[in-house]
Amino acid sequence: MAVVAFQDLDNFMQAGCYILVEQLLGAENTRRVEISDLMNETEELKILFRSKPASLQQCTCDLLHKNVAIITIISRGWEGCTSNDTIYMNSGESLECFKMNIQMAIDTAVQGWNGDLCPHCQIMRSLTIKEKEIINMMKNNKSMATITRYQKNRFGSSSYYSRDSIMKKVGITNKIGIYRFVNLIAQ
Repeated sequence: MAVVAFQDLDNFMQAGCYILVEQLLGAENTRRVEISDLMNETEELKILFRSKPASLQQCTCDLLHKNVAIITIISRGWEGCTSNDTIYMNSGESLECFKMNIQMAIDTAVQGWNGDLCPHCQIMRSLTIKEKEIINMMKNNKSMATITRYQKNRFGSSSYYSRDSIMKKVGITNKIGIYRFVNLIAQ
């Protein structure tokens, strides 16, 4: 028996992913649960589908250590891989690619090969002190001009490079995405 939970995905994506899991494992062997109930489940196989912003919002290392199959769905405006341990799927992929990625995530979780760090922790550890300062200033609603002046006085360089570096590490493809990321981790 497998339990399936969803985090921050629209109804159409949830329905599609659930149907694919039913096709892979059988409808009688699949049950849907809420994300809050996922850790209390006693079933051997637990699957979590979530959006890329949800994967960055909070630490989910405890789920990795409990061998939950975690699949991150990437929508427009985000890029994928920040590590080899996380299964990413693009929302525009074919059904066969979806099925293959779901099966790969299940196999990885069942065999206990989940990584040690979730995407949130990986990104937070990869940020430099300068990048973390920029994020903190952005959390406090400082303008980019204020941040640039501060960084130029403190480090002798502009913060625009650091902002682009943060965007690359997080997997954001547009300038608005950096503010979404800051809002996510500020919650």
